[in-house]
Amino acid sequence: MKGKKTIVGVLLTVLGILSGIGCAMKQVTTDSPEETSQTVQDAEETDEAFSYASDHEEKEPGDLETMVVQIISGSGMGSGVVYGETENEWIIVTTGHVLDDPNRIYVRFSREAGAEGHCDYLATDSDLVFVTVKKETVTNVALKPVRIEKEAYDHLQSGDYVRIIASYNGVGEDVAEGYVKDVWIYSQDLQEMVIWLDMECFPGMSGGGVFDSGGNFLGVVCAISDAGETAVIPYLTIYAKDLEREKR
Repeated sequence: MKGKKTIVGVLLTVLGILSGIGCAMKQVTTDSPEETSQTVQDAEETDEAFSYASDHEEKEPGDLETMVVQIISGSGMGSGVVYGETENEWIIVTTGHVLDDPNRIYVRFSREAGAEGHCDYLATDSDLVFVTVKKETVTNVALKPVRIEKEAYDHLQSGDYVRIIASYNGVGEDVAEGYVKDVWIYSQDLQEMVIWLDMECFPGMSGGGVFDSGGNFLGVVCAISDAGETAVIPYLTIYAKDLEREKR
C-alpha cells in the first residue's frame, strides 16, 4: 500500500440557504482492486472507446462555459457537463450524489434559461448519472458537448495543468486550476478508479467538468480531500457507463 489520503465527498445540500458537505470518505490508496468493472475493461480494450469529435476546432477557455450547467434536484445543487446530444435531447453527465431527488431535476443553462431534466440512467457501481433535457425546451442558449481527444486523454500525466469549470455561483462561473497528481488511482472509499488532482474545490463543484490546457474533457469532479486535493471520475469510466446506458 503506497499511501493514503483522507477525502470528503463534494455534496451541496440546499435547505433554504445553500450549505453543507456530504458523502464522507476516509482514504484513497494506490492499490488497484482485484476486479474492475468489466464494462470499463471492454471500453479500454476497444478502439470504439475513443470515438472522438476530432473535427472540432480548438477551443479557447471561454468556450468551455457553454459545456457546463447547473443542476438543482430537490434540496441539492451541483454542476453538470454537456456530454453529448441526440436529434431531440441534450445529454448531461454529473455525479449521482448531486441528485437529492432523481424525480425532481432542473437544469440551468444560464442565469435566465433552464429546463426540466430527466434522470435517464443512474450507474450502480459508480457515482455517475446521465440526465437528458428535451432540446425543444432549451431556447436562446448556445450549448456545446464537451470536446474529447484520444491523444490528450492517453498522454495525460502527473504534473499536467488542468482546469475545473463548475456552476455553484452561476453557470460556468466557478473556475479552479491545478495539476494532475495521479492519473489512475483506486479509491477504497469511492470504490472506483479516479484521477487525483492537486487542487482545491468547494461544495457545489461536484459534477463540474475537468479540462486540460487545450480544453479537452477529462472527467467530472466527484470528491475533495481535507488536504486540498480533488478526485475526478475519468472520461473512460463515463464512456463505459454511457455504453451501459445505451445497451439497456
